[in-house]
Amino acid sequence: MNVGALEAMATRLSTEKQEDKTVVDLAALGYTKLLGTGKLTKPLIIKIASCSKSATEKVKNAGGQVLMEIRETGE
Repeated sequence: MNVGALEAMATRLSTEKQEDKTVVDLAALGYTKLLGTGKLTKPLIIKIASCSKSATEKVKNAGGQVLMEIRETGE
């Protein structure tokens, strides 16, 4: 998923708030990587397994943070 698409969908994808920021658990939604294409202006806390450097910078510049999560596959 790209940060630009995330900007438009963040409020629909999340039901959780933390520190007045919307929390979006992309990993739980089946996404594995956040990419930096697009613009992000909302301060979001994003849970994802992998994130590009440019996406991380855009999230931080918007006042948010990226939480890298490694999910167990059950094997």
